[in-house]
Amino acid sequence: MTTVGGIVTGLRGALGVAEAMLNGGAGGKLRALRRELDLHLLIRRVLHHFTQADYSHLLDLLSASARWPLSAYTRDEAGKLLWSLCLRQPRFLLLGLRSLLTNGSFPDRRHT
Repeated sequence: MTTVGGIVTGLRGALGVAEAMLNGGAGGKLRALRRELDLHLLIRRVLHHFTQADYSHLLDLLSASARWPLSAYTRDEAGKLLWSLCLRQPRFLLLGLRSLLTNGSFPDRRHT
């Protein structure tokens, strides 16, 4: 056990359900958790077909300023991490979209 991600998510879910029950079904905690989990799923879909070479290529593309978010945010803060990476190096958004839309690894590494 290194990240406790499942436990943290479960506790956040329980807190969201309790909030919704106490507020008659209204509450932002479950919506926020759902957005975060949807983002995690999107990231997973993008990375699912990556090869080891694709991961290496992705890391090689990181500028010095874009490396900082990787150490500043945890896996449970995917939204903050992605936002920070895209602000520092916008081409990551395009690479992720391309990978998601083509259901595969980087289409052409020579021109990226």
